[in-house]
Amino acid sequence: MSQFEDALQREIEQAQRSLTTAEPSEDGGQFEQHRARLRDLLDVAARANVDTSGWISPAARALLAGD
Repeated sequence: MSQFEDALQREIEQAQRSLTTAEPSEDGGQFEQHRARLRDLLDVAARANVDTSGWISPAARALLAGD
């Protein structure tokens, strides 16, 4: 794994931890900020052709899918 992929994976793991512990009804939009951050990181990975399969937990995947 390259340094870029390693750093990206760490950022994605942190973002999904933040997302899965945030409350959707939280004041200040923290939940939406965490969800947007994770989506942005996954977009970066996709543009760089980084395979992120296995990096996202089922819980975080479900939160990403819910709109």
